[in-house]
Amino acid sequence: RYFLIEPTANYMTWENATRLSCSISELAQQQQQQNDASPLSFGFTSEIFCLTLECLHLGLSCVSNQISGMQQQSDRLRREARNNPAPMMEMMLNMRLKPMETRMVALIAHSRDPRFMLMVARFYGFFCRWLLYLSQQANHQELLSIIPEYFIEDLSRFFKIFLHDPTYIMSVRKGQCPFNRAELIQCLIYLMSSRTPIRNIYQRACLCEVLLPFLPPRVLQSHQNPMIEWHPLEFAQHEFNTFEICQQELLSTMLTLYTEVERTGGHNQFFDKFKFRTYISIIMKFLFSYQLHQNKLTQFAQSPSTQHAYINFLNMLINDLIYCLDHGFDGLTEVRQLETEPEPDASVMNDANAPNAQNAMMNAFFGGNALPPQPGNENALVERQQHMAETRANVRQFMQLANSSIGILVYVVDHTTASFMDDLILPRIAVLVSVYIDRLAHGSDLRVKGNLREDYNFNARFLLTSVVQIFNRLCA
Repeated sequence: RYFLIEPTANYMTWENATRLSCSISELAQQQQQQNDASPLSFGFTSEIFCLTLECLHLGLSCVSNQISGMQQQSDRLRREARNNPAPMMEMMLNMRLKPMETRMVALIAHSRDPRFMLMVARFYGFFCRWLLYLSQQANHQELLSIIPEYFIEDLSRFFKIFLHDPTYIMSVRKGQCPFNRAELIQCLIYLMSSRTPIRNIYQRACLCEVLLPFLPPRVLQSHQNPMIEWHPLEFAQHEFNTFEICQQELLSTMLTLYTEVERTGGHNQFFDKFKFRTYISIIMKFLFSYQLHQNKLTQFAQSPSTQHAYINFLNMLINDLIYCLDHGFDGLTEVRQLETEPEPDASVMNDANAPNAQNAMMNAFFGGNALPPQPGNENALVERQQHMAETRANVRQFMQLANSSIGILVYVVDHTTASFMDDLILPRIAVLVSVYIDRLAHGSDLRVKGNLREDYNFNARFLLTSVVQIFNRLCA
């Protein structure tokens, strides 16, 4: 405690760091209490523990951020080079891309060395054990509030990389996991739950992405490929069904977090919530396959202390479903219109369009606006192709979340029918059923080229069947 709040530490200071939930005034009060008390010393182990966390933040975490940014930038340059018809423009983009990829490969090779990653995973396992120890001691829980926020952020960032790393996968297959999986899962659930010391909703939501790889690989693959099927009996002894913390708190934590990510506080919070709710939906669909968690759902819906929270969850679930279906259907209609429109004539560039190619080449090389762009048919064709690709990608994302949402909605309607009789929920369900039965049954504007199920995640039969199931269950 004193090592983390002391503003005149010998090695570094956390004086200006954002804490998990401790405000500036509360931190100043604790510092004053420390100054008034008799001076205490901290040992070498405490110094090394906190300094290691700081070194991982300044080193590994920053390098991981840099690699992520370089990957996004290189992907963007590749798309521009692939979509640009000018050979010189493509050459200039490749000239910028090659040194960037060389540096990125070097960073990955050094920062993701297998032995180093295993040591970091072992250390963060000890860090999770320390957090759990503080959470279970009544006189130490207030100490969690002064922990720098970026310690948890670094933990989340590392495990999102490490849990997909071949080194970890091979070690698990050999039975040599470098950390205690039960302690890590318990720590994640605690930090995401309502008892968490974390005040930042976005940071709590990021932890569900860390929890996702603990699902069986086949379950995760089935979410991407509907042709892959699995049976609940295959994973009856999975950690989510056998660990006590998962049996007691995992489902309630997911239901509560689903509602709370509505406002993460970020500038992109409206779209962030869909990403996090997709992860939560995948976990909940797995949990709903087992009687233990089915009983927990019924208990959560009927308990007076959580009944209001469950109604909020249903309201958010219906909101997401309506939004995703509307934008998914509108996107399919737009794709159909683009497919029926005549394509611009992609004629060979002539002298009138030469300044346009020269301008694009100079912009790519110098990163500025050298000349105003000249209109040309080839630009219109490229823009049309890019717009079509973006629209298709958006449709796939919206329909993927819509499929997950309506699958969960069918399940909760079947098991907690009484909750849908609430004055807030019942009218919205009635509108949802009436509108989408009509649109799915008479959706001639949704017919586009290609395979709707594979290219757009659009399964009209599944959606229509699900809506009819909801209608029949509520009318029974």
